[in-house]
Amino acid sequence: MPTESYGYVLFGLPIAQQRHRTTHKYGRTWSYEPAKTKNWKKEIKRQMLIYKAMELKGEEIFFETPIRLQLKFFFNKPKSLPKRTEYHSKKPDITNLVKAVEDALEGILYKNDSQIVKLVASKEYAQMLPRVEIVVSELRQTLGESNAKVTSQHTEVSEKFVPESKGWVSGHKAHKLSKDNSKVLPISRRARGNKN
Repeated sequence: MPTESYGYVLFGLPIAQQRHRTTHKYGRTWSYEPAKTKNWKKEIKRQMLIYKAMELKGEEIFFETPIRLQLKFFFNKPKSLPKRTEYHSKKPDITNLVKAVEDALEGILYKNDSQIVKLVASKEYAQMLPRVEIVVSELRQTLGESNAKVTSQHTEVSEKFVPESKGWVSGHKAHKLSKDNSKVLPISRRARGNKN
């Protein structure tokens, strides 16, 4: 379950993560990140570091646990589009936009982007300035509780829907339906013995 959430607004036209380029110099092959993507990531880091410097009481917000990341990308709306058009359904792809932000926030908000276990993202047209709105929430591990729920649900299902001749078996108990099929009744050992 999410606990406290932290929100940030980063101003600037969102840029998608681009593939690394390769070049050949002095008989060697070099790989580099395109300047457009590199500059956008630098701008994200710069604005985030300003936020970090302004955090109250010196409390550093840095996650080392599973997190939920929500990203809203806002773009300038062309005048030719109808007023009711809300979502930006053109390029760049949302996955590439997300990847650029995830990479830029690594080491600033969280240790590694593999900690992001829940992700919500959208592309919309801005009423004001182009920007990215970020909300990060820590997720608490509730594995024991969820396992217990699954086990209890499985037991209920097995009691009702696993047929064995005219009765049902769950664990070591056998069950049958009442004559009007409204109740599940246990079959006594003596009754089971008589059937065999």
